[in-house]
Amino acid sequence: MKKQTPTIVNSLAWNTLGNSAAILFSLAALVVLSRILTPFDFGLYGMAITVLMIPETLVHGPLQESLIQRKTVDDEHINTINTVSCGLAIVAFLLIIGFAPLIADLFRTKELVPVLQVTATLLLTGPFTATAASFLIRNLSFKQITYVDVVGNLVPALIGLACAVLLKSVWALVWMELSKRVIRMVMFMWLSGYRPRLLYVPEKMRELAHYSGHAYLLGFVMSVQRALPSALVGAVMGAVPLGLFNMALRFFEQANQAIIMPFASVSFPMFAKDQFNRPELHKTLNQTLKLANTITLPAFMGAIVLMPLLLPIIIGEQWIPAVAATQLSLILGPLTMIEFINRSLMKALGRPDLAAGITVVSCLFTVVGVLSVVHFEIEAVMGVLIAQKLLTLLMMGYLVQKYAGFTPTQQVRPILLPAAGALAMGFVVLVLRDRVMLDVDPAIRAALLIAAGVATYGLVISMISPATLKQAIGMVLRRKRA
Repeated sequence: MKKQTPTIVNSLAWNTLGNSAAILFSLAALVVLSRILTPFDFGLYGMAITVLMIPETLVHGPLQESLIQRKTVDDEHINTINTVSCGLAIVAFLLIIGFAPLIADLFRTKELVPVLQVTATLLLTGPFTATAASFLIRNLSFKQITYVDVVGNLVPALIGLACAVLLKSVWALVWMELSKRVIRMVMFMWLSGYRPRLLYVPEKMRELAHYSGHAYLLGFVMSVQRALPSALVGAVMGAVPLGLFNMALRFFEQANQAIIMPFASVSFPMFAKDQFNRPELHKTLNQTLKLANTITLPAFMGAIVLMPLLLPIIIGEQWIPAVAATQLSLILGPLTMIEFINRSLMKALGRPDLAAGITVVSCLFTVVGVLSVVHFEIEAVMGVLIAQKLLTLLMMGYLVQKYAGFTPTQQVRPILLPAAGALAMGFVVLVLRDRVMLDVDPAIRAALLIAAGVATYGLVISMISPATLKQAIGMVLRRKRA
């Protein structure tokens, strides 16, 4: 009991540090790239990434998760998984290369062909990265993962900026992403000590098949669910609306990487270690939810309120049409946090099949919803995504109660205090935004409003629950010392 809390907090601190560095470098690159490149460039790149989303999920990730979840693994397990992933990656790469012209026709954008053929090489780095990363995640070696996040985002950001200045085209985004994948692959393999070996042992694959099969289904459905909205927006509305839509989602994804993914990454191995100890599992789950909501809710609430002021400052006035869609996308943040934690719990309990079943239902909901509204505005598509998240949370909450014994009251309790503080903070910042310092420089005004929001939230939480605030600050201080 005494060792559990520091382990969780330290792991979260290191993981948050790496993800915060990643978002800092990515955001810095985005600020410059969005002023040099056009919404069409971002839309074209978004089409290529959307096409790769499903095969990329299938060729790595779900298989490697079985290496984290399983209590004991050996070299034959590891190399068998990596060999299968590499075979799938090569097949997917060749298929995309061959069908690139047809895919471009579906998007009615001929410029997509060379972009898609080059970005398809991303698939070939995935298996090695995922297998090596599973070593570090399994051992909770988030300090080493932080090194990868820092270097693997700083160097590609510099490459992307240089390419944007020189090329002034979508290729700046392509080369930035390619360099990021290669650097991360090399660093993960170096730090983990993993050296791949071509090996396939049928018995070892059969041992992992049950878990991997359901994890595969879960990954496939999740990737379809993520790719479908962008694919439909691009196919029906065109590259420019897709560029605006993806830019709106990009703010959510950056926040997702910096704030949400640390909790998702840490919670899975933590839950897996405690899966046979129900009291400890409940303590870990409660602490994870409390910390997650204490940090997530105010961050996203502040971003939503300040987005009309921040977006033109950050990426330029040509992106103002994406403000409303960006605000809606940020609502996904707190919902996604709880969803990821609950899904990590079900996977850690060895039941990715149940999580996959729920994801299938929510995916069907997304398909019907997006098809119904895609001919309207991108904000309507965002509304469907929010409704889908709420539906998923209701279904996932039922599974958490049934298979982990964590009641609805226990699930909601960690949310109440941070929600109250975030709402109070949001109200104060909204009033100040619309009534105070209207003639002040926008950048200075935004900084002052952020400071006011942080102070308001800290005051509310400190009055209601000083221990919660102390724990959250402790995690941040650990990250700074790191």
